[in-house]
Amino acid sequence: ASLRCLERLGEEHRLAAEQAIRAQFDADQQAAQEAEEEAERLERERAAVAAAEARRAEALQEQEAHLSAAKHLIDLAKANDPVSEPKDETKKVVQDDSLGNSLDLLVGFTSILLQAR
Repeated sequence: ASLRCLERLGEEHRLAAEQAIRAQFDADQQAAQEAEEEAERLERERAAVAAAEARRAEALQEQEAHLSAAKHLIDLAKANDPVSEPKDETKKVVQDDSLGNSLDLLVGFTSILLQAR
């Protein structure tokens, strides 16, 4: 349709119209190329964000696995630990006077060994 319009124009107007059409065509191509480049850039950014999210999710799963393993080890240690009496703040210590000196010696000797290390 635009070619028929150009044929109807005189020679002096035809050249200016062709140049205007060419300029508009070039501008449209440039805009299309810029839009395509922008779309590619956005897609790269989306891919980078998705990769970062995948790494974070993997790290979180690894942390959860470590936590689960630690809890399992604690449960195993508790299961294999000889039955210990629960700590009761209201318990009273009964001292056997016959063992008093030997226990003091044992505690003192252990303290000296620990300080030596």
